[in-house]
Amino acid sequence: LVFGVPVHISRHLLSSPIVKVLTFTGSTAVGKQLATLAANNLQRCILELGGHSPVIVCEDADLATAIPAISEYKFECAGQSCNAPSRILVARSRYEEFLFR
Repeated sequence: LVFGVPVHISRHLLSSPIVKVLTFTGSTAVGKQLATLAANNLQRCILELGGHSPVIVCEDADLATAIPAISEYKFECAGQSCNAPSRILVARSRYEEFLFR
């Protein structure tokens, strides 16, 4: 782990010719900053940015299966997974049942 001001750490690490590849999962704004810094040394970037990972629960969904799966995916890795659901869109006809299950 590296502690400090993120922009200072990024500048220091990405100014090094030792760093050949940057991988980052996070916001689009920070991804743009990192890509700009990496471009100075032509370092490769792998960026996973700005997703909202919606889950869609349709009218014919098996809620007994869906709800535990959604909960598990949401909280795996303490919610720090790039594909952890952040929005759950439930068919209006199933909303109450989904909510109180």
